[in-house]
Amino acid sequence: MNEPGAAGRSGGPARSSGAVPGPRGAYRDGMRLAICLSLALLLCACSSVEAPSLPRFLGGGDDAPDPVATAAGTAISTPEIQRAGDALFAQADSLTDPVARAGVYADIAEDYPGHPRAAEARYLAGRSYYEAGEWESAIETLKQYMTDSPVNPHLAQVEEMIYRSALSYIERDRGILGVFDEQGTGLEALRFVPVVFPAGQYADDAILYMARYFRDEGELQRSSLYYKELLQRYPDSEWSFEARRELGGTYALRDVGGPYHAGFVDRDPREAVPGDDPKAAAFAGPVRSSLEMALEEYDKYLERIARDPGRRAEYAQRVREVEAEKARVRERLAEKDERIAAWYAGQGDARAAEVYRRSAARWRGATDTRVLPNVRPQPTTATAPATQPTPAPRVTAPPAATPPMPTRPPMPAQPPMPAQPRPTTMPVTRGVPPYPTRPSVPPPPPPPSWPPSR
Repeated sequence: MNEPGAAGRSGGPARSSGAVPGPRGAYRDGMRLAICLSLALLLCACSSVEAPSLPRFLGGGDDAPDPVATAAGTAISTPEIQRAGDALFAQADSLTDPVARAGVYADIAEDYPGHPRAAEARYLAGRSYYEAGEWESAIETLKQYMTDSPVNPHLAQVEEMIYRSALSYIERDRGILGVFDEQGTGLEALRFVPVVFPAGQYADDAILYMARYFRDEGELQRSSLYYKELLQRYPDSEWSFEARRELGGTYALRDVGGPYHAGFVDRDPREAVPGDDPKAAAFAGPVRSSLEMALEEYDKYLERIARDPGRRAEYAQRVREVEAEKARVRERLAEKDERIAAWYAGQGDARAAEVYRRSAARWRGATDTRVLPNVRPQPTTATAPATQPTPAPRVTAPPAATPPMPTRPPMPAQPPMPAQPRPTTMPVTRGVPPYPTRPSVPPPPPPPSWPPSR
């Protein structure tokens, strides 16, 4: 029988199927068991996590998890929600203060969204805020109601309340309070009306109000875009006549006088403004004369009324006002051309001055208000105009007779000089020594030769 020490030195104890493992083997088995138990617990924990419940309108059936209890933070059943909501409805109906009544209705919509009348509670809260004159709260509540219930039986009432609340909000905050408020809530509510209720009763009213608002604020570019949006989206609206006339007036307001034409960018309101800067709209298109654009809108206004005999008597006063405004605009265009003609005349360019004088005359007498074609200047001639009488030829008197001047007697002819014979050789001048000759310079010696390279 071997000793334990000798066996250990020779390679360890002998192992068999029934032998008890040593300390290292027990440690490894324990680690394996711990890892397996950890994995089992993790799988159990993952399988116990409930899947998120679907929204109310996507639920599978009666056995689907109730999202109301999760939203309210409680675990009460549907009958309890029904009883609690009914009690709050009865409490709200008994209140005479519209603000307090609106608060109770809002609590029903927020705390008990599973109640059958939860959507109606939000609508009643918005209507109570509207009755109390709380315009901002009414706008926000009714907009949330349209977001939660886009299809509802109160579309016409909600549209009118949002539109009138927006007008009241803007008019109330104009003046001193308008300095600190940019009318964001009111203008957003007005924009909400034609977007959410495009076929409603107040969609064109909201667009016309925004156009007039920005015109009064001096933002003529944005004002013109809203006028054009109304004319494009609602061409048969009753407000389309006023929109056309006021659009021409907005273009005329763009002009600031002086000899130059006020540049205006004629944009389509459906186009996107390049960049995030709203002022970039002023550079997003071709620049045109604002006064000429005003004349075009006035002409369209008059042509449309002329095609409708029933409108002639109704808009007779407006027609007279537009005709008078057209005359003023044409006079302003003529004054600009006259000032430019005077400037060219001062620079000595008579031909250019004549072109602008003719243009000014056409603006004053022409009935067609389109852009005039370029007039080719006529070359200047020395002939008198055809309208002036031809002057009579000037008759000059014959010169008076003068006595002839006395003539001097001719000089006697001189006798010819005798011809001198020309020598064939040049004479030698005596006393002048000949020029000395310069001695020749010997050529330079040749350059030394370079030593041969190695």
